[in-house]
Amino acid sequence: MPILDSQAKIEIWNQDRLCRVNLPSEVIDNPSLSAKAKGVYVAIFRLMEHCDSYGIAFTKHAIYSCFRDGKQSLDTAWSELESSGYLKTRVNSSGVLEYFLFEEV
Repeated sequence: MPILDSQAKIEIWNQDRLCRVNLPSEVIDNPSLSAKAKGVYVAIFRLMEHCDSYGIAFTKHAIYSCFRDGKQSLDTAWSELESSGYLKTRVNSSGVLEYFLFEEV
Protein backbone atom coordinates (compact mmCIF):
# COMPACT_ATOMS: atom_id res chain seq x y z
CA MET A 1 0.00 0.00 0.00
CA PRO A 2 1.49 3.36 -0.98
CA ILE A 3 2.35 5.85 1.72
CA LEU A 4 0.96 9.01 0.18
CA ASP A 5 1.49 11.45 3.03
CA SER A 6 4.99 10.44 4.09
CA GLN A 7 7.01 10.37 0.90
CA ALA A 8 10.54 11.63 0.55
CA LYS A 9 10.83 13.55 -2.70
CA ILE A 10 14.10 13.01 -4.51
CA GLU A 11 15.07 14.96 -7.60
CA ILE A 12 17.80 13.54 -9.78
CA TRP A 13 19.24 15.82 -12.45
CA ASN A 14 21.14 14.80 -15.52
CA GLN A 15 21.98 16.69 -18.70
CA ASP A 16 18.76 15.79 -20.49
CA ARG A 17 16.00 15.71 -17.92
CA LEU A 18 14.87 15.97 -14.35
CA CYS A 19 13.73 12.78 -12.72
CA ARG A 20 11.41 13.11 -9.73
CA VAL A 21 10.96 10.05 -7.58
CA ASN A 22 8.72 9.91 -4.52
CA LEU A 23 10.29 7.43 -2.16
CA PRO A 24 8.73 6.03 0.98
CA SER A 25 10.13 7.75 4.05
CA GLU A 26 9.97 4.51 6.02
CA VAL A 27 12.70 3.03 3.84
CA ILE A 28 14.91 6.11 3.71
CA ASP A 29 14.58 6.80 7.45
CA ASN A 30 15.05 3.17 8.55
CA PRO A 31 18.27 3.16 10.62
CA SER A 32 18.58 -0.63 10.38
CA LEU A 33 19.16 -0.48 6.61
CA SER A 34 22.64 0.21 5.31
CA ALA A 35 23.32 3.12 2.99
CA LYS A 36 24.08 0.64 0.22
CA ALA A 37 20.73 -1.14 0.68
CA LYS A 38 18.95 2.22 0.54
CA GLY A 39 20.82 3.11 -2.64
CA VAL A 40 19.90 -0.21 -4.23
CA TYR A 41 16.27 0.32 -3.15
CA VAL A 42 16.26 3.71 -4.91
CA ALA A 43 17.74 2.16 -8.06
CA ILE A 44 15.22 -0.70 -8.04
CA PHE A 45 12.35 1.73 -7.41
CA ARG A 46 13.41 3.93 -10.32
CA LEU A 47 14.16 1.09 -12.72
CA MET A 48 10.87 -0.68 -12.00
CA GLU A 49 9.04 2.57 -12.69
CA HIS A 50 10.98 3.05 -15.93
CA CYS A 51 10.44 -0.56 -17.05
CA ASP A 52 6.69 -0.33 -16.37
CA SER A 53 6.48 2.88 -18.42
CA TYR A 54 8.10 1.26 -21.43
CA GLY A 55 6.65 -2.23 -21.06
CA ILE A 56 10.01 -3.92 -20.62
CA ALA A 57 10.99 -6.50 -18.04
CA PHE A 58 12.93 -5.45 -14.95
CA THR A 59 16.01 -7.59 -14.32
CA LYS A 60 18.46 -7.86 -11.47
CA HIS A 61 21.23 -7.44 -14.04
CA ALA A 62 19.93 -3.89 -14.67
CA ILE A 63 20.82 -3.05 -11.05
CA TYR A 64 24.39 -4.26 -11.57
CA SER A 65 24.77 -1.79 -14.43
CA CYS A 66 23.72 1.13 -12.18
CA PHE A 67 26.65 0.80 -9.78
CA ARG A 68 30.38 0.40 -10.00
CA ASP A 69 30.28 -1.94 -6.99
CA GLY A 70 30.82 -5.59 -7.73
CA LYS A 71 28.09 -8.19 -8.05
CA GLN A 72 28.82 -9.67 -4.61
CA SER A 73 28.52 -6.28 -2.93
CA LEU A 74 25.20 -5.53 -4.63
CA ASP A 75 23.92 -9.03 -3.89
CA THR A 76 24.59 -8.32 -0.19
CA ALA A 77 22.46 -5.16 -0.35
CA TRP A 78 19.79 -7.06 -2.33
CA SER A 79 19.73 -9.77 0.37
CA GLU A 80 19.48 -7.11 3.07
CA LEU A 81 16.36 -5.69 1.39
CA GLU A 82 14.89 -9.19 1.10
CA SER A 83 15.59 -10.09 4.73
CA SER A 84 14.11 -6.75 5.84
CA GLY A 85 10.92 -7.48 3.88
CA TYR A 86 11.22 -4.59 1.42
CA LEU A 87 11.97 -6.85 -1.56
CA LYS A 88 10.53 -10.22 -2.51
CA THR A 89 11.47 -12.44 -5.43
CA ARG A 90 9.42 -15.35 -6.70
CA VAL A 91 9.22 -17.61 -9.70
CA ASN A 92 5.83 -17.47 -11.42
CA SER A 93 4.07 -20.46 -12.99
CA SER A 94 5.88 -19.83 -16.29
CA GLY A 95 9.26 -20.03 -14.58
CA VAL A 96 9.92 -16.29 -14.86
CA LEU A 97 11.38 -14.36 -11.93
CA GLU A 98 9.11 -11.66 -10.54
CA TYR A 99 10.23 -8.90 -8.19
CA PHE A 100 8.05 -7.09 -5.66
CA LEU A 101 9.21 -3.92 -3.93
CA PHE A 102 7.38 -2.84 -0.78
CA GLU A 103 7.15 0.61 0.75
CA GLU A 104 6.51 -0.59 4.27
CA VAL A 105 7.08 -3.76 6.23
